[in-house]
Amino acid sequence: METFLDGGVFEMIIAFVFAVTLNFIFIRKYLLLIFSLVIIVCPVLLFFVNEQELRAWLVVISIFNSVLLVCLLWKTKKDHPQEPLFKVDFLKEQLTKVKLRTHKFFQKSKL
Repeated sequence: METFLDGGVFEMIIAFVFAVTLNFIFIRKYLLLIFSLVIIVCPVLLFFVNEQELRAWLVVISIFNSVLLVCLLWKTKKDHPQEPLFKVDFLKEQLTKVKLRTHKFFQKSKL
């Protein structure tokens, strides 16, 4: 029986490839746009594709994109641990304004 001793070489290679890919994609704006489109299109295409091989490749691309995005989010959270990942204060203010306007509109319509 042969023992498979790699000492984590393959895992290090995979981690290195993820790091290089993240840096390469997210530094260039046009690649980020293309990557974002691929992230959206691949899972949607899974609903319409019946061919098994193409379906498998779409699943692989979707999983790869998910792992890259999670790595990016963890990196961002690690760099700025006190800040929230998504700044939603502006959206909260806008939502509050819309709620107030609709409330005022319905108050006027009841009179």
